[in-house]
Amino acid sequence: MTTSFKAIRNTDLPHSFRQIRLELAREPGHPEGDHGIAYVMVAPLDDAGHIDTQLWHSHREACRVARLRPGAEDERGHLVHRPGGSWAFTYDVAARVPTSPDTTLPMSVSFRVSTCRSGKPTASTRFA
Repeated sequence: MTTSFKAIRNTDLPHSFRQIRLELAREPGHPEGDHGIAYVMVAPLDDAGHIDTQLWHSHREACRVARLRPGAEDERGHLVHRPGGSWAFTYDVAARVPTSPDTTLPMSVSFRVSTCRSGKPTASTRFA
């Protein structure tokens, strides 16, 4: 699926925006994980390494994701904030950017960021 996006220059975004890559970790079907199965997103991070909700809200169009799968065309979408505080990706053919938490959009992955004992942020992810 091809979605058109308005070009955004890095210099037009606050310095806290980062490119984040989530790769498939080890699991029974992939004992070594898989670098080719991944999501690459652009999002603002706060000082604790969590997604900055206020900056996400004011720059929703820039908070994008690419779904990468070997042998398939990359899917492009947006990062959305779900009710209850979780985050998800949505892939909308019209590239409609949600303006508020929306439970009706189809989601392919949903995740919650938390802090592990070392104090570093970790992501609990459910891939689809």
